Formats: sequence, C-alpha cells, structure tokens
Amino acid sequence: MIDKKTIKKIQKGDNVALCGAISDLLDLYESDIFVDGYNAGLSDMTIYAHRLANRLADEAKLRGKVAKHGKGRDEYYLLDLEETEQIIKDFFNEIIEDNGK
Repeated sequence: MIDKKTIKKIQKGDNVALCGAISDLLDLYESDIFVDGYNAGLSDMTIYAHRLANRLADEAKLRGKVAKHGKGRDEYYLLDLEETEQIIKDFFNEIIEDNGK
C-alpha cells in the first residue's frame, strides 16, 4: 500500500520503497484487468447461455420426441444425448467461425 510514509521515503531516494510502490501499482493494475476480463467473460457467457438454451429448445421442438402432453399440460420434448451434443458443438463452432471473421 502506498501511503504518505512511502511517498516520503521515495522522495528521499529510497529505491526499495520506490520498487515496492511500483509493484503495488502493478498488482492493482493486473487485478483490475483480471476483474474487467472476468466480468466481460461472465457477460458473454450469460448471452451465450441464453442463446444456447433457445437453440436447444427450438431444435427439440423440431427433432425431439414429445415426452408429456395432455389436455392443459405443457409439452416436453426430449433429445437424445448424441443430438444434444451435436447441437452444442454446432452452436459453439458457429460462434468460433463468426468471431474469426
């Protein structure tokens, strides 16, 4: 931590205090970069998770088997594990291809 005492030492020519202050500043900078990157990653994941959920729901309605349906009840669609895996792979491959353009 850089306080008044550290600044006075630096002003008097204390190179150890200067190096310590620089190290503290770099740690703060790297921490801010990590936090900003982490928050940006979370934001992206939130968007992708929502899009992936929509894609899975849409594909299930097209390809899936109706698991439960009755008067006044919701319909549930089931996909096989392999179908689900392929949809997820295709989804992320499309994102990778779009980001590469």
